Amino acid sequence: IGIAKFIKIKKQAKGNPMTKKQFLKWRKDMGITQAQAANLLGYKNKSMIARFEGGFAPINARVEMLCKMFKETN
Repeated sequence: IGIAKFIKIKKQAKGNPMTKKQFLKWRKDMGITQAQAANLLGYKNKSMIARFEGGFAPINARVEMLCKMFKETN
């Protein structure tokens, strides 16, 4: 991913935060399990992914930006 694309994604992540539905759609569109998503996003196990998808934890800007970056490169 180029620097210009990275900056664009970073600016987009500052707007409205990613919702649990958007996060789940990202994971399903990527065709990955919760465990695989955890690994990609830097978590030790899938529990945080389940918390995101269940609406029990807010999806922070770092996670949103990584999701968008992985989507762009996949």
